[in-house]
Amino acid sequence: MIERWRRTYYTPEDDVRAVLLRLPGEARHTLDCECYGLADEAFVAALIAAGRRGVAIRVMCDRTQSAGPADRAVLQALVDANLPGLAVRIVESTQHRIDHLKMLILDGVDGALADSSSVWNGSYNFSAAAEQQDNYATWDNDPGLVAQAVAKFRRDWTQNPARPEWQILPTRREGA
Repeated sequence: MIERWRRTYYTPEDDVRAVLLRLPGEARHTLDCECYGLADEAFVAALIAAGRRGVAIRVMCDRTQSAGPADRAVLQALVDANLPGLAVRIVESTQHRIDHLKMLILDGVDGALADSSSVWNGSYNFSAAAEQQDNYATWDNDPGLVAQAVAKFRRDWTQNPARPEWQILPTRREGA
C-alpha cells in the first residue's frame, strides 16, 4: 500500500530552499521542471548532480525571465553540463504571455500511482531570494495531482512556443 502525504512550507518561517535543494536527489528516473525563473545556482548544481547519476531532466523556463543575467548564467551552466538526458527549453505560454508556473515533477514517468512520483509547486521561485519573500510551496504525492501535473507539463512542453532565438546554446570551447 502506498502512503499518501502532503507537505506545505512557508517562507520565511520554513527553510523551503533546503527542501527544494534536496528534491533532485530524491528523483530516481525523471525530473521535469517548469518555472518562471531559475536563478538558484545551488539548485542547478543539484540538477546537474541528478543528471550525472542518470536522472533524465527536462527544464522549461519563461523566455522573458531567462533573458535576465542571473537566470541566463545558471541556465547556461545547466546547458554546458552537456548531460545525456538533459533538455532545456525557453518558452512563452500558448497565449504568448509569460510561463509563470513553478513546478517540479519527480518520477512522473513512473506513473501517478507510483510511490516515487510527486509534485512540488506553489509561489516559491527557484531563486535564493525567494527565502526573503512571503511564499509557499507544497510537495505532494497525490496521484490525481501527479497525473494533472504530468499532463500539464507534457502539454506545455509540446505546445508552448519555443523559438530558436530564445534557446540557450552550449558555450563553444576552444579547440572544439
